[in-house]
Amino acid sequence: MTLVEIHQNQQYPLRLGAPVYSFGDLPPGGCFTGCQVSCESSCQASCQGSCERSCESSCQKSCQSSCQTSCQSTCEKTSQSGGGCIREGTPVDVWDLEKQDYITVPVEDLNPGMILPWYQPETDTVIHGELLELQDASYSNEFLRIRTHNGPPVDVTFSQPFDVLADLGQGKKWYKLQAMYLRPGMQLVRPFDTPNNRLSTIVSVETVREPGVHFWNPKTSTGGFCVNGYADLYVKV
Repeated sequence: MTLVEIHQNQQYPLRLGAPVYSFGDLPPGGCFTGCQVSCESSCQASCQGSCERSCESSCQKSCQSSCQTSCQSTCEKTSQSGGGCIREGTPVDVWDLEKQDYITVPVEDLNPGMILPWYQPETDTVIHGELLELQDASYSNEFLRIRTHNGPPVDVTFSQPFDVLADLGQGKKWYKLQAMYLRPGMQLVRPFDTPNNRLSTIVSVETVREPGVHFWNPKTSTGGFCVNGYADLYVKV
């Protein structure tokens, strides 16, 4: 029998383990050792045609062919993602000052000064911040659709950061991961759902190709916001 300790406060019995945030220390996209990690991460960082060629060549010399494939795939994805952003029409949670209640507003209709909630794993609470800017992130023909076991799907670009609860070999911890690195079994938080539904398990991360899809990038004072009920979206800087 395995005993799992659940940390909770008065509001949200959510957090398993301690929050750990890292892009650099987490193995990206299927390359897990040595050259494989540096090969893919260098492609992700600059994602130019020369990077793709040199990265493949380097992988061919000292790594497995799977790294070469993953490296090329990462270059293709990051070059087409258009930054970390949310699909037009996606509802964003907003605190309505007049109603003193939460409402949802399509991301493209957000206005600076609106109050947006965000779940903070460090304190296991929901905090509120001001929308500073809504950036028009233009259009994309390829993006990711994330589905969970108990919530609606959400469409984002490949580099949109998320907070996820995952076991990567050291027990369950919080990680900040770009959407392209999310995998089935990782968990998001839905803080306004009933207690039994607040942890939402990812069941699929699907690449969708659809012409002319408009994306938007909210910038908040807290650095995060809630989309489609999921409270784990970080502002892309």
